[in-house]
Amino acid sequence: MKVFKIAVLSIFLFLASQALFAMDKVDINSASISELASGLTGVGNVLAERIVLSREQDGPFHSADDLTRVHGVGPSVVENNRDRITTGSDVTQRD
Repeated sequence: MKVFKIAVLSIFLFLASQALFAMDKVDINSASISELASGLTGVGNVLAERIVLSREQDGPFHSADDLTRVHGVGPSVVENNRDRITTGSDVTQRD
């Protein structure tokens, strides 16, 4: 019985750790305003609107750090969300 409890506890801890590290990614090049606001810490509707507008006017973001081109998004917002931010697989490098 003790071995069974240890096995169950081990499986539970493994699954819990997987859930912790499986944060939803937010593709800043395709996410909607609501997806940006709900998926990124420190980003509300106003900043999310600015991100989408910047994307539409200035082209895609090539890295998480590119978000700092958006007024109101500073390095701390990027750092707090770095593990969640993706730029999608179809973005090419700048020349």
